[in-house]
Amino acid sequence: MPKSAPALISLALLCSAFCASRAEARTKYVKVRPGQDLAALIRNARANTAFLLAPGTYKLKPQEPHLQAVLLENKSNVTILGRDREKTRIELSPGVKFGFYIGSNLSNVTIQGLTISGTLPLKENTHAIGNYSGSTKIKGLRFTDLKIEKVAVGISIAAGENGSYSDVSVDRNVIGPTIGTDAGWGYGIHIENATNVRVSGNFIRECTRHSIYLARAAKGSNVRIENNLILDHDPRSKQPRWYCAALVCSRSSDVIISGNLVVDPRTVAISVEPDEFKAWPTKNISLFSNRVLGARRVGLWLTTDGSCEVLANKVTLHAAPPDPQWCRETSTYDYARGKETKSSFKAPQERWTKAEYTALLGDQLYIMAGGVLDQAETKTWTFETCPKKWENVRGLVALENAVGKGKHRLYVVTDTGIDEVNPARWKIRDSKGDWKGTRYVTTAGGYLHLLVDDVLHRVSPKSPSARSTKKPWSGTKWICPLGDRIFLSSSGGNYLLDPKTLKGVKLGEKKAAD
Repeated sequence: MPKSAPALISLALLCSAFCASRAEARTKYVKVRPGQDLAALIRNARANTAFLLAPGTYKLKPQEPHLQAVLLENKSNVTILGRDREKTRIELSPGVKFGFYIGSNLSNVTIQGLTISGTLPLKENTHAIGNYSGSTKIKGLRFTDLKIEKVAVGISIAAGENGSYSDVSVDRNVIGPTIGTDAGWGYGIHIENATNVRVSGNFIRECTRHSIYLARAAKGSNVRIENNLILDHDPRSKQPRWYCAALVCSRSSDVIISGNLVVDPRTVAISVEPDEFKAWPTKNISLFSNRVLGARRVGLWLTTDGSCEVLANKVTLHAAPPDPQWCRETSTYDYARGKETKSSFKAPQERWTKAEYTALLGDQLYIMAGGVLDQAETKTWTFETCPKKWENVRGLVALENAVGKGKHRLYVVTDTGIDEVNPARWKIRDSKGDWKGTRYVTTAGGYLHLLVDDVLHRVSPKSPSARSTKKPWSGTKWICPLGDRIFLSSSGGNYLLDPKTLKGVKLGEKKAAD
């Protein structure tokens, strides 16, 4: 039976709307060259636009209304992409306050693959990426694979107390040095009143006030700061307030700080501090598997008058600190005000007091203590225990999509092998091997990496018993995963390594090390 005329018209209108919707959703690619007006192109961009920046130097000047170089507001689905962050440079003139200003009504925006550099001496409190607190209705932002230098603040993710700024990823960036020691200056990454924020895999060096500063986050904020490397914080000891920590969690709740490595800080390494202004709660703050090497002051500092959940953190003190009375692994004394606090570091369960390793897979935390592996839920701390018990454990790591999409796995490294653990059913696949002398175990680029004495091994998660790729590094001090690279510190210098080939580029050089 033929369709009626009204039905045919309705069907035609529906098809037309569907086709228009699909056409609107298509991404428009805009190629940009140095010398073009980048700010104007972005200001006039419609939704679903990707700007592909050719290599070269883009010299940008301040513009109204915020003395920014580039204004991002009232936009959705916009990408600003450079091919190579070492070759695509955004240079900010001395009068710029914000390189990229994050305005209101912004969703699904990515800035990737660029160098953003200020001009010294700074005339303004220059932020590479940031905004004033009036910006709101911001969601789904990613800042990744950026190199940021010669600014007062690297990346600032900030809103007012009643503002909305959520679902933000800051990952795989190289940030520093930063300029200044006063409040508001000298920050690598700054977070305030934002929710669902993940800061991971960043290399932050030579910051002068705070390398990572979580200034304020309300209950339910869900902020995760994980697997970042902080190197040489306050390198010239210019910060007169040595309790201004390298990594700060202040006035915040519902925060996980895990797997971070802080090397040679001249101030407190990691602090958890109260809200001294508005008495906001500071609850559900967890520190898991953070490492501090060469601490000259306090390694872990807590002054909230409450408890902080800690598991498997390790602090190594400097051999000759300038002020031995302030050099200690942990402290709950309020040095700024000269008084004791009622703060306490506690394991969430007594059975984990001497936990050696932790690993996160999504919202599940895996804890290894005395050869016993538990799966814990970090809100209630209920747990399940793996039936197997291990001996001579050298490391525990988690790897998403280890043996296929959605097939996440844990790997337990012992003196005699690497065991693959399927946490869904506690199914274990044994792989024999000689891993005595293993000092560090980590993952990067989809591989397992084991530092055995001074030899770095790469192991495929799909066949951990197979012969590994290995490379010796003389006088290796430590390794740290950084997104799709590995940072290795040795007697010959510091290197960024390809996790597959294990070849490295020495920092400050461009030639690969054989």
